[in-house]
Amino acid sequence: MEPRMKVLSEPEMLKIDQASRAVLKEIGTLADNEEALDLFNQAGAHVDPKKKIVKIPDKCPQLIRQVKP
Repeated sequence: MEPRMKVLSEPEMLKIDQASRAVLKEIGTLADNEEALDLFNQAGAHVDPKKKIVKIPDKCPQLIRQVKP
């Protein structure tokens, strides 16, 4: 039996993108690396150094691409 696969439509891809950005913005992600925390901070993310949680605002993905270690 072959697996069923479906190519996502543009609206479906947009929905996934928006949901993932909401998770990164509201819940954040664990960054257990001091250099990574510093880079996220430089890019404008909200960094909690004690918990090592990074919350990434909507504008941040474009900024992160510009920050070079």
